[in-house]
Amino acid sequence: MKRLSLLFLLWATAPLGSSFPGPPTPSTARLRIDGSQLVPGRIGGTTCCDDARTPNVDEGLRDGWTLATDSALDKLASAGLGVTHFRTGPYSATGPPGVELASERDRARARTLEAAVTNYGPGTGILPDLRRAVQAANARGLSVEVDLVDNWALVNGWNFYGHDCSITHRAPPEVYLSWVQAVVAVTGDLAVLYNLGNEGFRCNPSEAWERGLYAETKAALVSHAFSDRLVGSQVQLPNTRVAFDYRTLGGVFFAPPPMEIPVALTEDDGGDHTPQEWWALAEQARMNGTYVLVWRGRMSDADFDRAITGPPPALGFHTVAPCRLLDTRTPGSGPALDAGETRNLTVAGACGVSAGAKAVSLTVAVAQPGASGNLRLFAAGSAPPLVSAINYSAGQTRAGNFIARLSANGRLAVRCSQATGSVHVILDIAGYFE
Repeated sequence: MKRLSLLFLLWATAPLGSSFPGPPTPSTARLRIDGSQLVPGRIGGTTCCDDARTPNVDEGLRDGWTLATDSALDKLASAGLGVTHFRTGPYSATGPPGVELASERDRARARTLEAAVTNYGPGTGILPDLRRAVQAANARGLSVEVDLVDNWALVNGWNFYGHDCSITHRAPPEVYLSWVQAVVAVTGDLAVLYNLGNEGFRCNPSEAWERGLYAETKAALVSHAFSDRLVGSQVQLPNTRVAFDYRTLGGVFFAPPPMEIPVALTEDDGGDHTPQEWWALAEQARMNGTYVLVWRGRMSDADFDRAITGPPPALGFHTVAPCRLLDTRTPGSGPALDAGETRNLTVAGACGVSAGAKAVSLTVAVAQPGASGNLRLFAAGSAPPLVSAINYSAGQTRAGNFIARLSANGRLAVRCSQATGSVHVILDIAGYFE
């Protein structure tokens, strides 16, 4: 049960605006997408937490897990946050079959679950409490990300239907489609967005599962005459080709690179991370225009308060006259990048970029690629990110915008990820962050 004990905070790490002006209505609080960004601005935190150094207190239960108490919502709202996160299960109240709940803490969690999920099903159990909690969050300016199916519960024996991960390796059966309909029915008129399931990386659901839940969520909104809501997934790329509205990542500890849709880190790698480490990660994500969810883990209340109220200030952006940093087609600047090659470039001091720059804004273009592939831009000396700066097909000419982090000495790495051949690369700098 230890993994049930977590508290996380979702920061807006791109400068998207301010928090809501007073208690919002669902229409003003509802998140929308503008390009690859979530609007309106700041997004926030969740109530599941447990400081292992306080054995007599389970902070998650205190703060209303799997939903949130009014006092927990007050804390998030007073920190200027804009979104919280609830989990719906569906959960069993008894836990893994045949496994004795040996500790009082586990038994306390089981009692909390039992109170929430007795006679659990469409229209009963947690659903009325879910609606009341979402309404309370909305009244404080918080939208709510509602998880539909908890993959953690599937792995650890806490799924209401007694299923394990194998249920996600096919199209969802009727009980899960009915469950989605029930959750949407009690929340779809409120300020919510839906995630198909937290910790999707644990089960690696099939495309049929993801596509089925996504379609059912959208259909439920239509059937109840609700406005459209964002629907995302935490399934790890490239497991599925379903066109989600946004993406979350988990089980890792790095700032998500930018994608064509909004993307957030929503669970870390399970390590012990300080507020300072999360601030550094948030800074990197801010430069990427992506989002970070700070997972409390074993942090104390004091450290968690620091994490949500004391992030570092945003870096300033400085424009420069458009300047070509690299064009491998030009004599003296080549040759083209070969398949699998990583080329390091000195950016600080070039094109008007300050020696103290932390990142640069570029236009990235490719020409004459010998095969399909992608380019990855990242701080020289660090590991290549999972997400590319630009993708292309053989023979295709393409261009796009990207924000890339620089190393401590101002260098940028460009990696060509394609099977064979080479590709010409053109990089134009528009500005830098410092």
